[in-house]
Amino acid sequence: MEYSDKLLAQQQSATNAPATKEDVERFLQAIDMHQTMLKMNEAISKPMHQMIHEEYLQDKDKCNLPHDFEPRMDKILDDSIKSTPWDQIIAQVMVPVYQKHFTKGDMEALTAFYSGPTGQKFWREVPAVMADSMKAMMPIMLKQNAAISQR
Repeated sequence: MEYSDKLLAQQQSATNAPATKEDVERFLQAIDMHQTMLKMNEAISKPMHQMIHEEYLQDKDKCNLPHDFEPRMDKILDDSIKSTPWDQIIAQVMVPVYQKHFTKGDMEALTAFYSGPTGQKFWREVPAVMADSMKAMMPIMLKQNAAISQR
C-alpha cells in the first residue's frame, strides 16, 4: 500500500470515528443551540397560550372552571418555559444523543454547513417555522382535544 493510500485510509477512519463531546459542542455552538432553544420556547409559547385561551372560552361554562383559570394556566406555562434547565439538557442529554447518532465526519460536515450563510438562515428561521406550524395546528389540536373531552 502506498503512502497516499495509507493516508486516505487514515482520514476515512478518522471521519468514521464516533463524534467526540468536543465535536458535538462545536456543532451546538455553531447553531447557538441555547439561544435557539429560548427562541423556540418563545415561539411555541404564543400558540400554547392561544390554545389555553380557546379551551378556557370553550369549557368555562361547561366545566365550571374558576374565574382565574386562564391567568393561572398562563403563569404555569410561562414559569415552566422560563425554568427549563437548557444548559443541563444540552450537556447531559443532547451531547450524548448526538454522539450516539453521528460520526466525527458527520459533525464536521454539519458544523461547516450551519456555520455558512444558508445553514445560519435555516437555523434562524426554525423558531418562526415552529411558531407558524403550531399556529396552523391549533384548530386540529383543539378539535382533537374536544373529541377527547367528549369521550
